[in-house]
Amino acid sequence: MKEKSIAQVSLEGKLVNADFATSSGPAGAIRSFDGKIYWASGNQIQSKGDRGVRSEGLIPSDLGAVTDIAIGKKGEIYVGTSSGALVRLTGDKAVTLQKGAPVTGLFLLLDTLYVLRQRFLQGVSLYPETASKTSPVALCEKYCSGLEHTSNGKWLTANGSKILEVSEKGNSRTLYQGDPKALLGRAAYAYQMEPANDFFVVPFPAEGVIRAFRVNAVSK
Repeated sequence: MKEKSIAQVSLEGKLVNADFATSSGPAGAIRSFDGKIYWASGNQIQSKGDRGVRSEGLIPSDLGAVTDIAIGKKGEIYVGTSSGALVRLTGDKAVTLQKGAPVTGLFLLLDTLYVLRQRFLQGVSLYPETASKTSPVALCEKYCSGLEHTSNGKWLTANGSKILEVSEKGNSRTLYQGDPKALLGRAAYAYQMEPANDFFVVPFPAEGVIRAFRVNAVSK
């Protein structure tokens, strides 16, 4: 299978390193933690830090395709799949923690892992793992994809050709409305020193470009 390059781009949009890392397999979610970059390449989870690229483990194909990843404070990796499995990957061992509707987004906030299953978001306390869960909140009408958290405590997700900002109570506003026929890639959120300068980044696969938009994080 032909290898693909992972590029490093500055917050100003300038290409820093066109070949930060190479990978094979379908492109997947990317996360950073403790000076390392983690990504999904097909069902393989990989990382790059001071010691170069390494494999963090493989998600069995019978659990579905990898849809998102999150990194715990102890370095454990949480993976969501298209079959609805929530998997913890530690030391190359995959353990299924939950099953349900397809996982379309993951985000770790403090000690809580937020799991997006199509349109419903639920928080699961990880430390200890037996702690209670929050009540599910609907982020969109039908299907949300990707999950980020903004400086003003709201959620960022994609709904079709829209990028939505949603409060904890489910109130939303549209941050970006694209062509209904155009497929949006997974959005990312960039924090700045001044929250008013925060922005989100959206890939446009059909055009082969990535665009950034101000989120105006201090607005209500």
